[in-house]
Amino acid sequence: MLMKDAHFSRCLVLMTVAVMGCSAPVSDHDVADLDSIDDSAFQPAQWCPVEQEELELSHIIPVPDHLLEWGKVISIPLATYRFINESGIQELDDWLLKAKPGRHFTSVDEQATLNIWFQSTANWQSVASTCGFQNEFIEGAYYLKVKQEYTGISVSIFASDIAGYRNGFATLKQLIHDQPPSIQTAAILDKPATNLRGVYEGFYGAPWSWENRLEVLPYLADLKYNYFVLAAKDFHPINLAWSIPFEPEELAHLKDFAEAALANGIYPCLSMHPAFLMEFSNPECFEQLMSKYQAAGDVGFNCFIMAFDDIPKEFFRDDYAFYSTFVEGQVDFANRVGAALASEYPGALLGFVPTDYHTGAEDLETDLEYVGQHLDKIWEIGWTGPDIVSRTITAADADEFAKYAHRAPFLGDNHPVVDNPHKSGIVHLAALTGRSPDLPQHIRGLFFNPMPYPWASLPALATTADYAWNSKAYDPDRSLFAASQWLAGRAAAQSFETFCKTNGSTFISDSVAPDLEAAITAYESSYKTDPVKNGEASLRLRGIFEEYIAIPKTLDESALPAPMVKELGPWIDKLARYGTAGLTALDLLESEDPPQAEALETAISELAKMKAKPTGKIMPDFLNWALSMQP
Repeated sequence: MLMKDAHFSRCLVLMTVAVMGCSAPVSDHDVADLDSIDDSAFQPAQWCPVEQEELELSHIIPVPDHLLEWGKVISIPLATYRFINESGIQELDDWLLKAKPGRHFTSVDEQATLNIWFQSTANWQSVASTCGFQNEFIEGAYYLKVKQEYTGISVSIFASDIAGYRNGFATLKQLIHDQPPSIQTAAILDKPATNLRGVYEGFYGAPWSWENRLEVLPYLADLKYNYFVLAAKDFHPINLAWSIPFEPEELAHLKDFAEAALANGIYPCLSMHPAFLMEFSNPECFEQLMSKYQAAGDVGFNCFIMAFDDIPKEFFRDDYAFYSTFVEGQVDFANRVGAALASEYPGALLGFVPTDYHTGAEDLETDLEYVGQHLDKIWEIGWTGPDIVSRTITAADADEFAKYAHRAPFLGDNHPVVDNPHKSGIVHLAALTGRSPDLPQHIRGLFFNPMPYPWASLPALATTADYAWNSKAYDPDRSLFAASQWLAGRAAAQSFETFCKTNGSTFISDSVAPDLEAAITAYESSYKTDPVKNGEASLRLRGIFEEYIAIPKTLDESALPAPMVKELGPWIDKLARYGTAGLTALDLLESEDPPQAEALETAISELAKMKAKPTGKIMPDFLNWALSMQP
């Protein structure tokens, strides 16, 4: 939910790619030796974009700030590549040892068909000056150009820090196609709308497994997230057992996670929820909580949150004698902890989640006002918007909360969270909506709360990353299609998009499945009253149902990550069954055949036994309506 822009080492970088020849001996993943490369003839003008009207990117996610050039797709016959790192940054060298532009590409020592250069600070400054780029030297920003030369394909990524290199490379991977190996020529100048973009694992329900967290991190890195917060409410070591030291096994997991997160350019963050038996005036409570933060800090965490959300404002033991109000005790305790953390971990991001964490909270004008006035400014203050789960969030909403918090809030957006989907049958896969384009300029950063299913969270988290990176260009429909192509590939993108659109969130939109609902409404409203319109509506609905039926064949492990198929399997299966039942309903409505009625009744009964709820009530209501229309 929270944070502060204090990390990220700065170092200007460039990536220029030159291509050489067609064949070379295969080696282990290699970064070219700078001593063997002569860049004395570097000509910045050759990396300026070719003049074009600015174009719109339909499939890159997050959508870049500026697409300056969009050319042809070039074949890469041998799918060989090499990295040339001119940045002088050892951390980048280490990262490149594990990086790869595509699944079927092979690293070679020299004469690769795809040469990817990470340029020096001097070259970046020279290109920026020559090409007329201004105000782009900010954290995470980059310039990427892909072009064809007589010797092959050249790529250059210019950046102002290690984060910019990673971000540029993440975009490059989306310009490359594995089958057949090819690359899109382009020039992209890009920067984030906010420096703090994270995933906040803060839901109720079974926490993500450590294995899942490690597996999902590279996907989050490719979406240009740069923070991950461990905050799951049912992860007891940070909640009910906050005062008990971490077990050795837990510390080992924390260490592995921190190392993996940092290796992916993501800062690991620990959120403690010290509500149970907390005595603010007791020095022992202070030491117990500090020991948990220190244990995490010692294994690589440099971001710490103290959360008091969803708790009663009740004193424990002797706090009555020390404080006149509960919030006074909270703030006094937080200020002491904050001072200790700031001293021990300079530059660490510190976040405070108040009990009144949304604008609709009852005690906003009293308790949050006290927090805002007296909580040390080293703390960011978390906020979920006008409500706990907010349908819309605007810049004016942020400014309203800031009046009480006495600082810009840090948005902990409760999307796509849904608690216990295995019980509720609900997953949220559709795009983020209802956030104003200018919101990031009025908040400190944006973190998004996923579902207990990590892989199923990725479609929506791709759209939230899209918004966080470039809110002014954000379009939910474009974003969901781009997310679908990123996850499922070009061949299965439309099917995956259709599937996601049957699992929307009524927290932030009016319908679980708006396209389906509109088609059903058109059919029902014209049934037996307007044969022409009803015929058109029938064709539309039949097309939708046939697409549902085909989805399991398209969305298998050849298209999606296997864990995602496993998590979403019940929803995919039921949607296909809804497609079959939908066709049965249409046949019944249009033929009034009694055997069809019996088949539909059986289908409705069987579907009701399945826990997954794609389309919410839309398909059950339609199927029952079809039966009710029979004489």
